[in-house]
Amino acid sequence: MGNPVELMLTPGQAHDLTCAEPLIDGADPGALLADKAYDADTLIETLTQHKITPVIPPKCNRKVQRACDYALYCERNLVERFFNKLKHFRAIAHATTNLPGISLPEFNSPPL
Repeated sequence: MGNPVELMLTPGQAHDLTCAEPLIDGADPGALLADKAYDADTLIETLTQHKITPVIPPKCNRKVQRACDYALYCERNLVERFFNKLKHFRAIAHATTNLPGISLPEFNSPPL
């Protein structure tokens, strides 16, 4: 748990929810752990159709509150740690390319 199966880069102004369904089609997880930003009826229905357990806390303004397995939701920190490591290595790569006399074009990637 916590290892990425598939990644998709989007522009910074795009909502993460727009990529959720295409990523789900390429994987077969038993559960999807996500934050409140993914609490949308369309995504929950898609997960239910694919027989994937949604582990998404409901937004506080939701009229009908859904149940959430908060014990399993705590495992989401593994995903957050993964992205933190990516950002850490990106910072090292960008710092390395700014040194005089060093040119590493393979590290000049767009920000995540």
